[in-house]
Amino acid sequence: MVIKMIKKKTRAMYRKIRWYAFGLSCKLLDLFGRSKFMQQMVISSWYLFQEVFLSKLARMAYVSFDPNEDIFERVNIETCSWCNLKCNFCPFSRYKREKRIMPWDIYAKIIDELSDINYSGTIAFHIINEPFLDNMLFERLEYARKRCPEAFLLLDTNGTLLTEEKLKKALKYLDKIVIDDYHGILIKKIKKWKLSKEEMEKISFVPYKKFYPHKINSKLGDVKIPSIAKRRLPLKQFCEDPFVRMAINYDGKVLLCCEDFRGRAVIGDVRTQNLMDIWRSEKLNNIRRRLLNFDRNFFPCNICNVGV
Repeated sequence: MVIKMIKKKTRAMYRKIRWYAFGLSCKLLDLFGRSKFMQQMVISSWYLFQEVFLSKLARMAYVSFDPNEDIFERVNIETCSWCNLKCNFCPFSRYKREKRIMPWDIYAKIIDELSDINYSGTIAFHIINEPFLDNMLFERLEYARKRCPEAFLLLDTNGTLLTEEKLKKALKYLDKIVIDDYHGILIKKIKKWKLSKEEMEKISFVPYKKFYPHKINSKLGDVKIPSIAKRRLPLKQFCEDPFVRMAINYDGKVLLCCEDFRGRAVIGDVRTQNLMDIWRSEKLNNIRRRLLNFDRNFFPCNICNVGV
């Protein structure tokens, strides 16, 4: 119990410091916005802070990781394969995907296996897609809530397909819905709808009025990064994702990374394997060992620009 408590507190401390430091870097960029030299200094300092301090702190939180005891905190399920937008910071602006819906039997198998282990972490109904394009979304949310009552149900949407009726229906089952309000229009629109206080508390609006160069994720090379924010790859940093998350795409393949738009690094397949067997597999454990040694010199981690 003491070890588990130390792990939990170390991870919480790492995440708190990371977000505070990143927020500070954004404020400094706002302050020195007109000077390219100062912008470069701020971004370089943030990258150095990641490598010298944050990466080592994060590693401390997972050095005693045991996949038999430490279960994933979050599972992302991509129930449909496409999006209705083509934002320039997303791979959909450059690549096309076949329009596919996750078959119900694959989805039910995932949820049933989570139910069997009394899963109480986060179930997120998105990876790189728009969830409301899934014509079975509400049935999926209802099934997940019924089978995994202790889980935290999360959904991230661009909000363009939302109606008052759809939002209310989704909020019956969700604990949180994140609406990426790219132009600051949706928040005004939705606040006019007849939503209860409890429903409004479940909604988070994420504005994207300003893009900070060091925040843009290359999605494993599928998105162009501003020259001022480019980094020498591979990074010599830890990554916590394979220790805390599972990402399952629309055809049941389990991906090493949720940023893998094209599904090039598959570590398992829920159609033929048990979710926990994939989580505890030697293939995934080998990757974890390499990351604990700050080794990203393997695909796809060698082309990822995301630090800790």
